[in-house]
Order: sequence, then structure tokens, then C-alpha cells
Amino acid sequence: MPKISRRGGWSWLQASLPVAIVVAIGLIAIAIEPLAAQGYTPREYGDFPVIGSRAAIWIAAQLHLFFAAFVLGVPMFAVVAEAIGIFSSDDRYDKLAKEFTRLLLVSYSATAIWGAILVFGLITLYPGLWGYLSEIFAPSMWVYVGIFFFESFTLYLYYYGWDRWKKGRAKWGHWGLGILLNLWGTAVMLIANSWLTYMMSPPAEVTPDTAPGHGTVLECIC
Repeated sequence: MPKISRRGGWSWLQASLPVAIVVAIGLIAIAIEPLAAQGYTPREYGDFPVIGSRAAIWIAAQLHLFFAAFVLGVPMFAVVAEAIGIFSSDDRYDKLAKEFTRLLLVSYSATAIWGAILVFGLITLYPGLWGYLSEIFAPSMWVYVGIFFFESFTLYLYYYGWDRWKKGRAKWGHWGLGILLNLWGTAVMLIANSWLTYMMSPPAEVTPDTAPGHGTVLECIC
């Protein structure tokens, strides 16, 4: 009976972890929706032990951004290195690109973990803020989740198909996957940045008493 190596099992665990985290966040959102439908009013602020709520959110957000920047930047280097390897027929650049992508797998899981911690922190420590933002950006949040799934699928197809699609036209298709991976990552970054910029620099007409339905999603993003 064939055996699964530890390395192979760990690879599949890494591959499924980000998707599992997103599914968990979705299930939590579904679970709390009936409370909102019943007119339940959440508390405005929670309390985090020892370091406080602000410090906890800052730590989670900062670590998430560190890994997210790595996840966004590494595919760019990988695609460029792979292109140099294709046009120069130098396998060293192809191996370099694959090593870049291997690093990406671990950091991708870490990015998803810290992103989930950040979301859970906002839900439990700042439920009022999270509810306000959700009313405004709910459509873009679902788009974000969808793109995240596509990005995850493209990443693992890009890495695990490296040796299979290494020659001829298949190599060009593999390089195209790398370009597509960068496009997904850029789209995810733009959507997340729109939420942050609205929090940090809202429109002039928005005050603490402004209702969430003051404008369309596109107006709030732009």
C-alpha cells in the first residue's frame, strides 16, 4: 500500500490552510447574521488583556502587512526570473524562480493566518466599526474572497506544475500562470487598500454620525 510522505502531507496542509481560514471566516459571518436580523445591537468596543485592543489590532495588522508585502512582491521576482530563464535558455534562472515560489508557500499561509487574526480582532474588539464597514463594503468583501480563492488555486497550480510544464509551449503557459498570479495579487491589494483608505481618510462629508448608506461602494472606494 503506497505511503504518503511527511513532506507531501505538509505541502497539502499548507495548500489547504488559507482556504480553510477563509471558509471559517465565512461560517462565522453566517452564524452572526441572525443576530443582526433580530435587531441585536453589538457593543462598540471590546477589551484585549494586558496590551489593550489598539495594540492587539496594530500587531495583527502590521504582521499581516509584512507577510502580505512579501506575498505580493515575490511573484514579481519569480515571473521576471522565469522569463529570463526562458529567453536565455539558462536553467539557473528557472531554478531561482522556483525557489522564490517555494518561499511564497509558507509566507502565503502566514499571511492568511494573520489576516484571519486581524478580522477576528476587529469583529470582537471593534464590532461597531466592523459592522459599519461591512454595510459599506460588503460587495467588495465577497469579491475579495472570490479573488483570494482564484489566487490560491493559481499559486499552487503554478508551483506544483513547475516540473510538469517545463518544456516547449507548456513552459509559456506556465509563465502565463505566474503573470495571472500577479494580477490576482494586485487586485486583492487594491480592494484591501480601499477599505483602509476609507478608514484613514474618509470623504470630507463623512462624520461620526454619518450613516453607512451615504454613497455607493464605488464612490467609497474611489
